[in-house]
Amino acid sequence: MDNSLIVWAFTLIVGFPLMAIAFGEASDRLSRSGNPLGKVFYNLRRWVLPLTAVYLVSRQFLGVETPSIPLEFTTEHFLQVLETGLWVAVTYTILTLLSSIFTTRAQSKAGKSHSWQILVPGLFFQAARIALMLGMSAYVASNIWKIDLSQIATALGVGSVVIALALQDTLSNLVSGFLLVFESPFRIGDWLKVGDIEGEVIEMNWRAVRLQTREKDIIVIPNGVLGQETLNNYSLGDPYHIERVKVRFSYDDPPNLVRNAIKEAVLSISPVLDSPAPEVHISTYSEFYIEYEVEYTIDDYPIADKIMGEVLTRIYYTTRRYGLTIPLPQAVHYEIQGEPSQSGSSREELQKYLRSLPYFISLDNDAIATLAKSANIETYGIGEKVVEAGKEDRGLYIIRRGTVKLYVEDFQGSKHDVQTMSTGEFFGEMALFPGETSPVSGIVLEDLNAITIECDIITQLIEENGKFASEMNMLIKERKKSLALIQNVRSKNTSSLPKKNGRFSNSSILNNQYDSSI
Repeated sequence: MDNSLIVWAFTLIVGFPLMAIAFGEASDRLSRSGNPLGKVFYNLRRWVLPLTAVYLVSRQFLGVETPSIPLEFTTEHFLQVLETGLWVAVTYTILTLLSSIFTTRAQSKAGKSHSWQILVPGLFFQAARIALMLGMSAYVASNIWKIDLSQIATALGVGSVVIALALQDTLSNLVSGFLLVFESPFRIGDWLKVGDIEGEVIEMNWRAVRLQTREKDIIVIPNGVLGQETLNNYSLGDPYHIERVKVRFSYDDPPNLVRNAIKEAVLSISPVLDSPAPEVHISTYSEFYIEYEVEYTIDDYPIADKIMGEVLTRIYYTTRRYGLTIPLPQAVHYEIQGEPSQSGSSREELQKYLRSLPYFISLDNDAIATLAKSANIETYGIGEKVVEAGKEDRGLYIIRRGTVKLYVEDFQGSKHDVQTMSTGEFFGEMALFPGETSPVSGIVLEDLNAITIECDIITQLIEENGKFASEMNMLIKERKKSLALIQNVRSKNTSSLPKKNGRFSNSSILNNQYDSSI
């Protein structure tokens, strides 16, 4: 027997079964781990190996030869069909391999890619698949079926004009798509503005680009249209973007005060960048108002509308606290009788509310009247910080309406809740200790309407009323314990309450200052 036949027989009898077992095991293991290469080994075992084995048996052992001109189907043509099927299986397996090795940005964003895969543009990926299929088809036609491709090329040359005219728009989109890929004016994930349409690029293929708008709608724009439009790419290069918004205030409001209030409001929003700092300047003097233009910088354009809404909300609450006026579009006549009220609350209402609070029960009517006279009403919106760790408290805050959460941050920036405060409770007690900073931050969970009292007034009442000092001492002491429990530390030192100008007379009563380590 010919040695070559022995080699082929050994390969078929031993080699192919072993390869089938190896490919099957590899396919199972890779598929279970979610690796896309599992499909490649599955196709090799399911399609390529059996067709290769049948082809070799027919060619090497049965002696079937490929006819030169396939005029009618004979036994020999079986080998051509078999070889064609083999190359189809090989082509399909190679396409699966390409899909496993290469990945597009859309697949990567969807979490379907692996670290070892190569990122390529979607248009190139599709072009490579088409080129492979055309190349394999040409090989099968010319080498297996003995078809003269030059005649087909001649026929295509004659009809190319007709085809080009019929596919003018399609070819325009295809060429424009390749030009866009080579020029790279945008990538998957960039935020574009095309005409009046804004959206994120989620896919780019041979015909069109798909944008997803803020409303989660999908807009399909042909490549030919994109090639003729002016594109605004908000993600290319510098990620910083300047937003502008206009607000109006009364002539009675000093411009410098307005600018400071607006800057404070804008900088209190975390997505707004501190550098470059927000700018506020007067844009128009109108008949009934002064218009200010606010410029601030962000680095996340897709949520620009959301940030602008938050900016306008913070400006409202901040300007209310500063007592500024946002004028109405029509003339409004005000008639003020007696002492103006604050936020719709008269002094009598404030006195009645303060007298109802348990920690003020030991104060007489004159003391309550003194508190009400010196009190201010302030409003804060959801998400605003009222007190901040490391900064001095501006006064004692008594909650009339709303909710505030007090929290601390550790060295890793993790937040730990201390207490959630609501109507009738107070915070900002570190204002009673001049020079001391707040150990906690307070953020508004529900729109806050608070009574703020200057620390000098509270200190004076503490010095004049020992019972009131004891009650405040007990409340502050409980607050300190809660904070120490959260931070897992113990208070080591206590000191007395300092009095203004360094004098104090009631240190024996109120002697529970926050530990400096908190």
